[in-house]
Amino acid sequence: MLLRQVALVAENVPSISASDLAAVAAALQKQATRDFGPIWGVDATVDHFPSLDDVPIGYWPIVIRSDSGNPNALGYHLDPHGQPMAMVEATDQWPLTASHECLEMLADPTGFRLVAGPSIMPGQGRVEYLVEVADPCAGPAFAYTVNGVLLSDFVTPDYYAPPDAASIRYDYRGQIAGPRQVLTGGYLTWHDPTMDHWWQLRRFGEEQFVDLGILDRGNQSLRGMIDRVTRPPQPVYGGLDDVRRLQALSAPAAAYAPATGARAAGWRQYLEGLAQPAGPARPGLPSASSIFAQATLAAPSGNTYRILATTERDPKDPLVVALAPDARLAALAARPVPVGDGYQGTARAAAKLSIAPPAPEDFADVTTLVGTLPDHARMRNHVPPITTDATAGRVAEEDRNVRLRAFLYAASREADNDFHLIVGDAPAAPPTYLTAEVSGLPADNATSYAQLKAVREAFKGFFKDQLPAQTYDFYDPPIPVALEGSLFWDASHATGGRPGPSSLRPNMPVVWEVHPITSLTFEP
Repeated sequence: MLLRQVALVAENVPSISASDLAAVAAALQKQATRDFGPIWGVDATVDHFPSLDDVPIGYWPIVIRSDSGNPNALGYHLDPHGQPMAMVEATDQWPLTASHECLEMLADPTGFRLVAGPSIMPGQGRVEYLVEVADPCAGPAFAYTVNGVLLSDFVTPDYYAPPDAASIRYDYRGQIAGPRQVLTGGYLTWHDPTMDHWWQLRRFGEEQFVDLGILDRGNQSLRGMIDRVTRPPQPVYGGLDDVRRLQALSAPAAAYAPATGARAAGWRQYLEGLAQPAGPARPGLPSASSIFAQATLAAPSGNTYRILATTERDPKDPLVVALAPDARLAALAARPVPVGDGYQGTARAAAKLSIAPPAPEDFADVTTLVGTLPDHARMRNHVPPITTDATAGRVAEEDRNVRLRAFLYAASREADNDFHLIVGDAPAAPPTYLTAEVSGLPADNATSYAQLKAVREAFKGFFKDQLPAQTYDFYDPPIPVALEGSLFWDASHATGGRPGPSSLRPNMPVVWEVHPITSLTFEP
C-alpha cells in the first residue's frame, strides 16, 4: 500500500500559532490512522510545516489562508502537476474544514471517483455519485473530537452500496441510518448521464434538490469543479440543541491544558532523572532489555504505579523454549487471546477449580509461608502420584487455606485464562516470590463459582483496561495486597525450572501456588 503524505501549512496567518498547527496535525494524524485508514484502506501521514517552502516533495498540502481573495479558490484543487492540494479559510472552525478536506483527499486523491447507483431523486433512474466522504455529514453538529480538536465525520464505502441493513455502518460515528442519506448541513452530488447534468441534494436548511446543469470542468477535477459551485452557509446547525452540542465539543481543547501541562512537567522531570547517575535497581524489577512498553496505573486510592510491559514468560511456555526474546511478541500477537472469564485449561482442572475446606492459616509474609510447604522431592514422588489429568483432585497436602499480606510484583494472563500473580515480601526484605492465581471461572453451578467470580471481578476492577496480557507486566512500586486461597502443587513443573518470569525465577523457591485465590484486596 502506497503511503499518502499530507502537509498542513498556515500561510501568513498570525492567529494560528505553531502550537495550534501542531495540535491539529496530530489530531488529523490520529483520525487518519485510527479512524479512517482501517475503513477506507488508506495508509497516511499528516505533518505540519512552517511554510510551503518547507514542504518536502511528494506531500499534498492543505493550506490555511486568512484571506483567499476569491471564494472560488477555497476547497479542493489539482496543482499544475496534477497533484492534489486544498485551501482552507482561517475561520474559527478551520480544523473542522481541514479535516473535511484531508479525509476527501485521502479517499480520492484525484477527485474523479464516481460510483454508480440508483438516484435518490424519484424517477431519475441510475446515476453516478461523486465520492466525497465528508459532504453528506458535513454539518458541524455531527463532528467529533480527537485530542480535543473538532474534526469531521465521514461516510464509509457502504454509504454508496445499494442494500441497507441494521448491521451496516454508513458513517464513522453511526449517525447516518441508510445509504445515500444526507444529514443537516450536508449535501450529496451526482451526475445524470442521460442529460449530462450535475445534481445535488442539499440540506443547508430545508431539503432541496438542485440542478447544477452542465458544468465545465476546465483543468480541474470533478471535486474541484463541484467545490467551485457549492458554498454551504457557515455554520449550519440543526437547532439550539446542536449549537449547545457544538459548544460542548469545542470546549475540551482548553480543558486538556492542565492535563497536558502536568504530563509535560512529568516528562521533564523524567528526563532530568535520566541525567542523574543510576543507583542500584531494587529487587523485583524486570530485565531492562525485556521492557517493550511503559504505562501508568492510577489506583482508586490515588496512588500511581508504573506498568512495565515485558517479553518475560514462564520457562515452559513453547515460545520461550523455541524463540529468542525479540521474536516472542510477534508470535504472541498471533496467539488467540482468552475470551470471557471461563477457565479454558485442562491440567488438574478439578483441583484448580476447587476450594480446600479448612479455615485459613494466617501468615505475616511469603517467606514464612514458604517455610511450611512440603519439599519438592516429597511431592514429585507422591503416593499416589500427582498427575496433570483434568480429573486429578486435591491431595492431602493441598487441603490447606492460607491468608497473607504480600506485594504484587508481576502478573500475566495465561492461555487457560488464569491470571498469574507473582507476589512477594516487602521490597526492602530479602526477595522471595510465590505464584498466586486468579482463576478462570468454573461452570456457574459449581460450589466455588461465586467466590472465584468475586476475586476475578476485584482483580479486573482494580486494573480496568490495563489488565496484563500474555507476557508479564511488572509493577513499580509493587502493589500491596491481602489475599486468601487454597494451596496447590503445580505438577506441570515437577521437572525442569521453576515457574514465573525470568527476572524473578531465581528467588521463587517452590512450585507451590495459592490456587485459587478466594479473596483479594488491593492496597489493604
